[in-house]
Amino acid sequence: TIGSGGTASVRKIHFKSRSQASLALKETFTLKKKEVVSDLIREFYIMSVLRHAHVVYSYCMLLNSHHFGLLMPLADSDLNFALNSSWIGDAAAFPFVVTDFGCLISATAHLHETGVIHGDIKPSNILGFKNGDGAHLWKIADFGISKIERHKHETVSFSSSTVPLFTPKYAAPEVVQCPIVREYSSDIFSLGCVLAEVL
Repeated sequence: TIGSGGTASVRKIHFKSRSQASLALKETFTLKKKEVVSDLIREFYIMSVLRHAHVVYSYCMLLNSHHFGLLMPLADSDLNFALNSSWIGDAAAFPFVVTDFGCLISATAHLHETGVIHGDIKPSNILGFKNGDGAHLWKIADFGISKIERHKHETVSFSSSTVPLFTPKYAAPEVVQCPIVREYSSDIFSLGCVLAEVL
């Protein structure tokens, strides 16, 4: 198991093939709770409408009598791990801010243009995928509590039965006061907190 929270966990799975591919499976074991399954279906739908190089996508949904899950690319790391290790120091922070962070800003803009409010942008929800030269390609992930607008400027409710509504360290002041309703600006605030932490 790579990580867990609420009623879902993420584990690494291997496919026996020539490429020996490894993927990540986010799954729940509580199929008896309709809210949990509904949240995962919504998450898959949101990931399916987003098309950006710096947003994690899901290959498909998997379902059997005991498990329900989303199959996704396997990350090499996340930004939270990088911030708490020697990976990001003075030498690495500057190129990250100049290049990678601009990509994350672009990814967040794409979310909002598509009508998606992430709701919980933080370092552990920014995953790193190594490319050919060993550098990381950073992507926004975990749309477990995300919402998608049906109409422009709609007030979006963030009630959820499966996960915390927000992470206090990265939450906008208005979210702390009223976590159920939030706007695009709360994502921008959270992304700014991530940038401040990197610096």
